[in-house]
Amino acid sequence: MYPGTMLPMADSNDRIRVFLVALTAILQALAVPLATRALGPSSDTSAISAANHTPITPADFSFFVWGLIYVGSIAVAIYQLLPSQHARPVHRRTGWWLTGAFTANTVSVLMFGAQAVWLAQIIARDLGHLSGLRGSRLPRRRASAECCGRDLAAATRDDLSRLGDPA
Repeated sequence: MYPGTMLPMADSNDRIRVFLVALTAILQALAVPLATRALGPSSDTSAISAANHTPITPADFSFFVWGLIYVGSIAVAIYQLLPSQHARPVHRRTGWWLTGAFTANTVSVLMFGAQAVWLAQIIARDLGHLSGLRGSRLPRRRASAECCGRDLAAATRDDLSRLGDPA
């Protein structure tokens, strides 16, 4: 912060946003243990992954990175919870996107644990698509929800049409 400059004041939207970022960051980190507790041993993600090889199923060792991802997500959530951070423009630009990404990841993990592998992979793919789209447009202009929705709807429709096609 430069001397003599002031941060914008936080409003109720800022407080709601920072709370939801923190809540969803924690929920995504707890998704696997919660799914295992709720659904039992049949929701073991490593066993489900081993039994369902698809073109986007990563190697077993790649799952170790999720611990770092969850720690980083929670660290960002805690940082933006600080009162001095609520109204920062960077948090205003990214907070709702983070909430969406954390929520989509949580839902994807729960769907995977419920053995709805195809649905979990569609959610994960769309999450990656949205993250990449938002990241590529962040410095230049706001992403268009209409554009994102159309692209995701077309990709999801294509995926669902392929489910019945064994080729």
